[in-house]
Amino acid sequence: MSLVDRLKRLDRLARQVTPGKRGVTPSAAPPILVWLGQEQATWCEWAKDSGKKVV
Repeated sequence: MSLVDRLKRLDRLARQVTPGKRGVTPSAAPPILVWLGQEQATWCEWAKDSGKKVV
C-alpha cells in the first residue's frame, strides 16, 4: 500500500463515527492531503526526499 493510499485510508477512517471512538474528523473538513497543503505528487516527493522519516 502506497503512502498516499495510507493517508487516504487514515482520512476515511478518521471521518467514520464508531462507538467507543474518541473523536471524528468533521465531514466538512478538507481531505488530509489538501489539509497538508500539498498536491498528491508533491507530497509524495517530499516524503520520499525527507530521509524516509514518513512511514
